[in-house]
Amino acid sequence: METDSIVPAVLEWFIEHGRSELPWQFEQTRYRVWISEIMLQQTQVNIVIPYYERFMARFPTLRTLAEASEDEVLAHWSGLGYYARARNLHRAAKIAVAEHGGELPGDPATLETLPGIGRSTAAAILAFADGQPHAILDGNVKRVLARAFAVDGWPGKTAVLDELWALSEMLTAATASTTATRIRDAFVADVECRVECHAERDAERAAEGAAEGAAEGAAEGAAEGDAEGDAEGDAESLARARLVNGAEQRGLARSKAAGGRFVETGRPRFHPKSATAMFNQAMMDLGSAVCTRSSPHCGICPLSDFCKARAMNTVADYPGKKPKKAVPVRETRMLLLENEAGEWLLERRPPSGVWGGLWSFPEVKDETGMAAWLCAAGLLRRDEYAPPDSCARFRHTFSHFHLDIEVWRLPVRISDSAVLESVPRVWYNGGTLPGGIAAAVQKILDTRPEQIQ
Repeated sequence: METDSIVPAVLEWFIEHGRSELPWQFEQTRYRVWISEIMLQQTQVNIVIPYYERFMARFPTLRTLAEASEDEVLAHWSGLGYYARARNLHRAAKIAVAEHGGELPGDPATLETLPGIGRSTAAAILAFADGQPHAILDGNVKRVLARAFAVDGWPGKTAVLDELWALSEMLTAATASTTATRIRDAFVADVECRVECHAERDAERAAEGAAEGAAEGAAEGAAEGDAEGDAEGDAESLARARLVNGAEQRGLARSKAAGGRFVETGRPRFHPKSATAMFNQAMMDLGSAVCTRSSPHCGICPLSDFCKARAMNTVADYPGKKPKKAVPVRETRMLLLENEAGEWLLERRPPSGVWGGLWSFPEVKDETGMAAWLCAAGLLRRDEYAPPDSCARFRHTFSHFHLDIEVWRLPVRISDSAVLESVPRVWYNGGTLPGGIAAAVQKILDTRPEQIQ
């Protein structure tokens, strides 16, 4: 396979095997694509889907996101992790409203000035939303290119990254060919035909259901009319009208149960706005489904005849591994302070740092620090101190370190007002908080302390 055959081969593979019904693949505006691209960073598609749908239901436009509070944005992000992404989304939305007329900029250089948007993300937004011919280079694409062209070295190194970008741009330029455009046009035509046929089938089912229901209703009306032969004509007509109307509704209900969707236009599907957009999606899908990090399915890969790593039987060596570095381990103690009402004390973390801006249990380094913290917070007098109950230990792993958490449980008797002064704190009873809860804290809240591992 020659280099100029790669793009057509990948596009043809996508037609048969690519993902084309993800929720962010229809109505591809810059805003919708942007939200999906940020959520998909370091997070799997199946995890992102429900978060994306909830997020878009609450923040359907860039302006609604900009006008929301950071607390609400974090609350809708809670559980997805890497919360800096949510804070950057919120900051970028505010900047776009203030400086760009409430729209994401349409050129990559300006788009990259917004918080959290790098080169590949900007390229994806403009390629998918506008059809612009920009190359992307996410983790999946890096892996495909590193193996196909046997690019040595860890992609985190500048020289290796530059080589991968050059390859991605070379292939993206090839999407302007007549062949690539023809494949994309044929794909879109097929999608539109499928949607139209689906809509016609829905309409037919709805009509059949309505007709069947109307017929049943008329029969029921006639039988009832015979039984009530002495009724006035006007009353009989009214009764029949009601029966027919009810039967029509039952028919529509049957149609819906059979799969009909009445006036909907059909199943949402991916309509790539250019061959570049289609190729970018295909490369991401290829890396996600076939050229996987471990146990790649080389036998069904459209690039198997071209792939240099496969030819050398060195697929597992690409891309190059990051130089190993010992992962540091940190320790902390979280205090489960329970009041007489069975509520737990949570406090707001500082805006920056680990779990910035989220709610967490109070943390101390050791038992001496705990006693001092409790006294400073007004939760007990020094003569009342008793050792805490160490009820659980577990490890929470971040991208760059491990955090060993020991959970100390301690009942306290104190008035609400005394502990809630100065530092943002709440007595938590399972209700909604104005902001997200740290993942490790949520694990403790969701699990009996003695069962935490």
